[in-house]
Amino acid sequence: MAIGDLLGALEREAAAEVAALGAAARADAARRTTEAAARRASHCEVALDRCRAAAQAATDAALADAARRGRREVLTARAAALDRLRAAVAATLPALLAGPDREPLLDQLTAALLAATGATAAVRCAPALVDGVAARLAAHPGLRVAPDATITTGMVAERDGGRVVIDATLTSLLHRLWPRLRLEARPAERAP
Repeated sequence: MAIGDLLGALEREAAAEVAALGAAARADAARRTTEAAARRASHCEVALDRCRAAAQAATDAALADAARRGRREVLTARAAALDRLRAAVAATLPALLAGPDREPLLDQLTAALLAATGATAAVRCAPALVDGVAARLAAHPGLRVAPDATITTGMVAERDGGRVVIDATLTSLLHRLWPRLRLEARPAERAP
């Protein structure tokens, strides 16, 4: 084998080795590029998932806040309506004692007053009710009836020098019964 052939063989082997190294380097570069792209895609997906979760959390918080505000507005409006209803009912109470139901109402209020007062008391009532109240209390000489223009819906008795006050008025009855009445006056809740 001549030197020229040897050099040709060495050149071919070197070229093959260079080609193999080049191919290996390109394959390694392609692998690294693919891995880097996969890592980048994974990082982007994680970041996107975090952004989606944060956006969903912000949306959920905004919806919950809107629901709370809406519920607060409904409850405020309902409370205002109930306050108006109570005021309207309270405004009609004096008229009840001037209307056709006066006698049965006075009988019931007087019976409640007698059950709580005892033998002696100062009874005050609206001037228009003095005669009716005095007639109902005539059998109890220790109960003195006097007019009081500030009492418009029944009668108030004081005993023991004013230390014990018995309020037999429709206003106080409304006040005592209002917690139950307001529940009955509430509109039925609609199912969501």
